[in-house]
Amino acid sequence: MTNSTGVDSVHPRIREAIHFKSSENMGEVEDTSVQSVITSPPYWNLKDYKHPDQIGFGESYERYHERMDKVWSECKRVLKANGTMWIVIDKIMQTEEVTHIPMHIVQHCRQLGFLLQDMIIWNKPTAIAGMSPDNLVNKYEHVLFFSRSDTFKLRVPQEAKRAPPDWTKDGSKLTDFWRFPVKAGSIRKTPAHEAPYPEELIQRITLLSTDERDTILDPYLGSGTTMKVALQLNRNCVGYEVNPDFSTVICQMLNGLEPPYVAMKISDFT
Repeated sequence: MTNSTGVDSVHPRIREAIHFKSSENMGEVEDTSVQSVITSPPYWNLKDYKHPDQIGFGESYERYHERMDKVWSECKRVLKANGTMWIVIDKIMQTEEVTHIPMHIVQHCRQLGFLLQDMIIWNKPTAIAGMSPDNLVNKYEHVLFFSRSDTFKLRVPQEAKRAPPDWTKDGSKLTDFWRFPVKAGSIRKTPAHEAPYPEELIQRITLLSTDERDTILDPYLGSGTTMKVALQLNRNCVGYEVNPDFSTVICQMLNGLEPPYVAMKISDFT
């Protein structure tokens, strides 16, 4: 990369924690070393990221899940016994009907030995479009919450605002209906990566599932939102992104952040 990417402003120990390769093999990450996986995988046959190793585009739906199963299996290998996995995913419209990717990921992950703990609704109140002109406006996505075992780390996040619908009326308990707007004019419209999730969503999941100095893994790093939030909250983070063309937007996302607890030394940021 050249200096125009902003790489010089990204701490070298952060750069070492990013792999530009497929996450179907994450051999650089040790067994049972990750506390939480937080990610949003590519959608099937929806967007061409113009890389020969990309998952989902130009392949069958069966092959799409076969390859994602390799990623989920690797996530299970690296998760601690009390670790959790959080997958942000939506249904899509294909061949004139809805393809329910979240439901099928649940089926596949259960077969791999994960335990489904919840299917959280992420409500997007500012959404204005449906999947096609014949569909209703799509106002939510799923956050699939899995654990590796029946004993897992889950914290009550310390949030200043505890109001419905995210919280119960008395503010004592978090619900499974989360309301986070998609901000217009945000990085969601950058050319390199069109659909990163809002930082507030990742902050909540991070505070729910990890403590300071824990390690988070994002096997589909994209624009780097998960890593940015993790570092801001004093967590370690390891990321995999198949397309090195995303390096520019990742550097912009991580510009100037300090890694107080980066624990792993992986490969060079090239």
